Amino acid sequence: MSSRKQAIDLLKSGCSYSEISSKLNIAKSTLNSWFKKLSDKEKKKIKSYRIKNWKKSYLSYANKKKVKTKQEEQKLQQKAASSIKKITKRELFLIGSALYWAEGAKTNRWGLQFSNSDPEMILLIMKFFRQVCRVGEKRFYMQLILHPNIDAKEAINYWSKLTNVSKIQFKKPCYSLSKSSKKRRKKRQLPYGTLQVRIHDKSLTHKVYGYIKGLKQAGVVQQ
Repeated sequence: MSSRKQAIDLLKSGCSYSEISSKLNIAKSTLNSWFKKLSDKEKKKIKSYRIKNWKKSYLSYANKKKVKTKQEEQKLQQKAASSIKKITKRELFLIGSALYWAEGAKTNRWGLQFSNSDPEMILLIMKFFRQVCRVGEKRFYMQLILHPNIDAKEAINYWSKLTNVSKIQFKKPCYSLSKSSKKRRKKRQLPYGTLQVRIHDKSLTHKVYGYIKGLKQAGVVQQ
């Protein structure tokens, strides 16, 4: 096979002038002159092949880079995660108070309400309520906020099993749909909706508000 034929075939496969020049030991100026002598139809085909292969090559590179970046991020996260040891009761007290400060309702004088869709966060706040606040099991009242595409029975079963709170203590779910979503929300985006953990206890409510006040004061003092 002649060098010219090989070069044209390589061009059709999407190779660049630099790659062909290196493989066949041919000057780029020679390759360019060969390319110019082709018919417009052949030139158009070669350009389409090269664009197609360039896109394929770029996507392959981008995916490899994405995987590598993800692996590096996971290593950083794992290293950071290893610095967190077993949480003491004192630490649980502070973490739970901070969590409620961030995600809990703070205007109700008569009860607590913590809302979130993150299972791990719900487990942590439940541990705070049970071990620090000493909330009895029958004093939990659960409310689900769901989107129309979520199965209520499935969601209640999920949260009941996760929190170890009887399904009897779950109120009838509420359905909410933001104007922006227009019923286009992906089904698995919030597969079990948002859980509200409610505790009707005025004394405990103001204790938790006091914990938050203490955190605020401690933060100001240390600045």
